[in-house]
Amino acid sequence: MIKFNDSGSKSFTQLTKNIAGTGRSIGILIDGKLITSPTVDSGYKATGITGGSAVIIGDFTAITAANLSAQLRSGALPVPVEVIKTDRY
Repeated sequence: MIKFNDSGSKSFTQLTKNIAGTGRSIGILIDGKLITSPTVDSGYKATGITGGSAVIIGDFTAITAANLSAQLRSGALPVPVEVIKTDRY
């Protein structure tokens, strides 16, 4: 689970609302390295993902899920998040 402060929650809600159902993804990077790039289901198009947290769901094996979890936990520090919009995709 990814958790956000109030400001991050508002930004994440708006971002997910804008890209829900478009096939565009949210790149999650740690130290400039792409860790994963999930898409947002079209069911969130009206509201975005609200509540200040998110869960990545996908077709993971137990091993790939554990590896992704470990990578995300390693970057779980109270650091600012930068939203970078690109129209390349």
